[in-house]
Amino acid sequence: MLADEQVSKIERTTTLRKLLNAPITGKLFAAAVSGIGGMLAIALLARLSVSLNTPLLIAPFGASCVLVFAIPQSPLAQPRNVIGGHLLSSAIGLAVFGLMGASPLAYGLAVGLAIAAMQFSGTLHPPAGADPIVVILA
Repeated sequence: MLADEQVSKIERTTTLRKLLNAPITGKLFAAAVSGIGGMLAIALLARLSVSLNTPLLIAPFGASCVLVFAIPQSPLAQPRNVIGGHLLSSAIGLAVFGLMGASPLAYGLAVGLAIAAMQFSGTLHPPAGADPIVVILA
């Protein structure tokens, strides 16, 4: 009877280890791929920025990397949303700055217009909501 109990305990322990290790291994792999993807994307953009002597790297791109590499299946992480959202929001920031300067109202108006424009155009990308602020601050 003792041998049967030990075998049963070993089987339960082995099964428990399998259950615990599989998701952790999967999570670890996914986290590593996401982290490496974000690292490479930002490093490449930073290198390109230095090579062209043009500031191409802005903080919202880091937030975009979180969406693109950690939850690529999200509608907010699709290329249309990422590229379109950043372009549209940056253009709105430039336009509002050209019309109003860097007033407090300009910041709010630019962000509000960017959100509405992204939502209307189907290019909603939350990190791009910060682009008008970055553009006006620059």
